[in-house]
Amino acid sequence: MRFIKFETSVPTEIHQLASYTIAFVPTEMEMAVNDSRMGGTGLLIAVKYKDASDWKFLDVSQMSRDEITDFYSELPKDCAISSVKIEIKK
Repeated sequence: MRFIKFETSVPTEIHQLASYTIAFVPTEMEMAVNDSRMGGTGLLIAVKYKDASDWKFLDVSQMSRDEITDFYSELPKDCAISSVKIEIKK
């Protein structure tokens, strides 16, 4: 397996919560697996804890919307979370 493309997009919402700042970062990727190509969209969560200088990133492409909002219970229930899709291209 090798990545052909991996790109991130600018988050559409940034949430300032009590102890951290959180943003949903949409991703787009394409990879080669043997003689096939697959691609799709994914989702990273960027988190910066209060008083920290760096951001932490978590790949949540395999989590459902409910799992994400349960894990980060302080998020507004109507926050925008990008959909994830994977497809075989060839």
